[in-house]
Amino acid sequence: MSSSVEHTHGVPVEHLDYSYIGKCKDAKHLEKILRELRSGKEGFYPHLIKFCESHLEKLNPRSRALRRENPAATAASLSKDEWNQIVSEMKTWEEKIKKSEASLKNHPVCDGSATPVRGSSCFIPLNKKLIPEEERSTPEYPEWMMAEVDAALMSQDQTLLLANGEEDDESFREKDFEEAAAYCSRSLSALPSVASFQSRAEAQIKRWNGAMTDCQHMSELEPGSKDEEASEDLRAVLQDEPQNTAAAQRLLKIQKKVTECQPELRRRGIFIHEAEEEDDNSSQEKQHSGIDSPEDLCILYSNRAACFLKDGNSQDCIEDCTRVLELQPFSLKPLLRRAMAYESLERYRKAYVDYKTVMQIDISVQAAQDGVSRITRMLIEQDGPEWREKLPEIPLVPLSAQQHRKADPASAEVRQARAEKAARDAEKRAEILFSASKQEGNDFVNKAQYQDAVRKYTECLKIKPDQCAVYTNRALCYLKQEMFTEAKQDCDAALRLEPANKKAFYRRALANKGLKDYPACSSDLQEVLRLDPSVQEAQKELEEVTVLLKQSSDAAQNKPRKTVPIIEVDTEEAVTDAPNTASSCTVSINLHYSSPFEFGQALYAARCSKNTAACAELLASIAPQSLPQYLSNQLDGHTISFIMQALDSHLLEKDPNLVYQHLNQLHTADRFSTALRLMDKRDHMMQLFERLSGVESTEFNKNDVQNLANKYI
Repeated sequence: MSSSVEHTHGVPVEHLDYSYIGKCKDAKHLEKILRELRSGKEGFYPHLIKFCESHLEKLNPRSRALRRENPAATAASLSKDEWNQIVSEMKTWEEKIKKSEASLKNHPVCDGSATPVRGSSCFIPLNKKLIPEEERSTPEYPEWMMAEVDAALMSQDQTLLLANGEEDDESFREKDFEEAAAYCSRSLSALPSVASFQSRAEAQIKRWNGAMTDCQHMSELEPGSKDEEASEDLRAVLQDEPQNTAAAQRLLKIQKKVTECQPELRRRGIFIHEAEEEDDNSSQEKQHSGIDSPEDLCILYSNRAACFLKDGNSQDCIEDCTRVLELQPFSLKPLLRRAMAYESLERYRKAYVDYKTVMQIDISVQAAQDGVSRITRMLIEQDGPEWREKLPEIPLVPLSAQQHRKADPASAEVRQARAEKAARDAEKRAEILFSASKQEGNDFVNKAQYQDAVRKYTECLKIKPDQCAVYTNRALCYLKQEMFTEAKQDCDAALRLEPANKKAFYRRALANKGLKDYPACSSDLQEVLRLDPSVQEAQKELEEVTVLLKQSSDAAQNKPRKTVPIIEVDTEEAVTDAPNTASSCTVSINLHYSSPFEFGQALYAARCSKNTAACAELLASIAPQSLPQYLSNQLDGHTISFIMQALDSHLLEKDPNLVYQHLNQLHTADRFSTALRLMDKRDHMMQLFERLSGVESTEFNKNDVQNLANKYI
């Protein structure tokens, strides 16, 4: 509904609704809505009235609109003893009144010593005469009504003045300045006084012209009061702006005028509460310029627009905001208020334009950001995907009107606090991302989507590379895809983090079984049973692996062994000439080993005979992942040099990928670093890496070879 229908209390029809009442935060406006509902002009809605009363009670439990008049007590509503007591007290009071009636008639009501209304130092005598004695009547009232009897003896003007003064004070406490101004006007109609003019000026702060008129009347009743206040304001201006010559000249004139006034007149102060906070510069400019200056008019219109917006009068709010924007284009507050008013009238396109203009002026205004988001959804529902084409043109805000706030350089403590906060936030985000990726990986495992699960677990390890459970989970996925080498590497990484992780031992055993490394598989299964003898799966696997290990051992024994000649010498120099000596003897080299011990014996025999071909054949028959374990007990500098020669002479041209894999695993052996330091010559090693870096392969590149060479050379 784009238009509002006004009623007695100024309440639009669309405000008489559950949703509006529930969202309204203005207690005064809710009181008007409640009065309108109780009047019955729009119909009688008891549930809506009750809902409005309950909401008003939450906002302002002491609201006068919630007061209910209790019915007068009668003899039927009281007990017999209570009623007799009241009757007795009434008779006693009646006797006292009759005895003092003569003395009351002989005393004047007001002898000039009464306290002025609202503490004014200037009190104008009453023009009307008091009530004649013959017209006075003394009604019979109980003792608790004596104050009202005394008030009744006053004149009609005095009674009206006191009544309006009490209502005025209560309105000020409730911050209902419009109602306070009305009560002050009634007081002034009965008795013009400085206090009444001052009170109405305070209440009319939103209407500056009326306030200035009341201040003028007050200055006429108390000469010099306004001049002294002006001089005080000018001193405040000069304290902030010592170079302000205009303020200094005006102060001299006012001081001269004040000295000519009568010294016995006291200065009265007037305290003005502005409707909204303004900058200090604005308050100083108001003291220098007249009330009709553009700056003052903008402030007044803006303040009144805020009052209209609070009161639900959106149309008048829009008019005042438009006047301000005509005087001062691209003012932030009027634009924001006009946008809110447009939105309340469901003029969403215009509201959107104003909200966007506010964001051009200051992007940090949260109300504008929320308004744009809210109205965008409404316009999409209303106009569909082409809602932007129906919008009015959004004005381009010049750079001079945009608010650029440059923050002061932060101190070291502030920077440290910000860095700590950023680190905590990053840690929280990483934790959330890690948990989400891990959960997604677990879900993929449950769905047997192991490739996707590996991808999610890899993302987890990039965030937290020290999570043992993630390595074992990814190892399981590799096992399901029969990627036994990768599964074993993940189990090794998990055991480095947790050496007693039985799940990592068990899955590495399965990986070794897939690689047909039955001795390593048997060793891992025995370790699992040592940690937890109740694991039946490990017991079954161990029995099966034991059978396989025995079968492979029997098959190795049935195959014929090859014999190679070797020469046993006492010195290293003789080894070079050994093949050419006449006293050479043959030593058999077992190329079909079944245990690390047999592998070590065959490698030792090949090294002693300088048979690099046999060493290359041994290296070709063993999985690269098992090489560190088979060499751990007998690795020395001569063995490393001999292996390098065999790899360079026989395997590099046939299978460079296998050479790279052996080199990538050899440096992980237990005694490798010690044996490497004891090597005297590394010519073969450097030559091998130079030739390997020149090989083109899909499994490694030149940088990978260079990184690997740094671990050897």
